[in-house]
Amino acid sequence: MKLSHLVDPLVEDFKVVCVAHSVLLSEAAKPSGKTGLKTMWTMLDIVSRNHAYDDSHPCFASGAWKRVLPFDGRPYCFYYENGANDSHVTTLLKAVQKELKEAALTLSAA
Repeated sequence: MKLSHLVDPLVEDFKVVCVAHSVLLSEAAKPSGKTGLKTMWTMLDIVSRNHAYDDSHPCFASGAWKRVLPFDGRPYCFYYENGANDSHVTTLLKAVQKELKEAALTLSAA
């Protein structure tokens, strides 16, 4: 997988988003939408805007968006750099979804 090096950091970012928005990992990992990845795409948007935009962005400044991850200045389309396309990002999101499902099972077994 072209973006395999991004799976673990993205899983950690998604976990932070889940906690910040009071979403259970098991709920976040459930298939949703036509492709089963609607929630994953939504969470990727939250992760991307948190990393890409500082607190002066109008949506953060007004409180419309909640800061849950640190701003690091990476481009919003970070996951599309180096020739990646929707297919690559979809594969990345499927891998993240699988990891979240496994993490949820581990938590429920504990």
